[in-house]
Amino acid sequence: MHIVENLKIFIFWDHNYEKCKLENEGCRIVHLFLTENDFDEHIKTIIKVYNNQRVAMMESIEKYFPKGISYTRPEGGMFLWVMLPAGFSSMKLFTLAIKEKVAFVPGNPFYINKEEINTLRLNFSCVDEKMIETGIKRLSESIKKFIKN
Repeated sequence: MHIVENLKIFIFWDHNYEKCKLENEGCRIVHLFLTENDFDEHIKTIIKVYNNQRVAMMESIEKYFPKGISYTRPEGGMFLWVMLPAGFSSMKLFTLAIKEKVAFVPGNPFYINKEEINTLRLNFSCVDEKMIETGIKRLSESIKKFIKN
């Protein structure tokens, strides 16, 4: 079954597709998008684009990050996780990184009852490969300064 058909079943689970399509603006927008676009082809394109961006980020990390920094190698999705050495806070690194014009999501919001978290989440889906390399280079400089101090 095609993705579009799966989405129609999921979105209109109450089996009242025509009524929903006509009465709910959100449903009309989704219906228009699904009928006017090749969603299966869009998914294929996104998979290729995200994979290229994922690979660019991992290659940049390997090229620029100092030793002692590890990271996940995701098989899908839009994010990867970076682990600083134990005892280093990603929140404190964030403050320094912003000065270098690069941002990330510190790991703190993803944990309960922990304060000094050494993980950070990076998104590779929202910028192209060139910008990924620039961002990783800037983040690497921030990490080097942070660990040195």
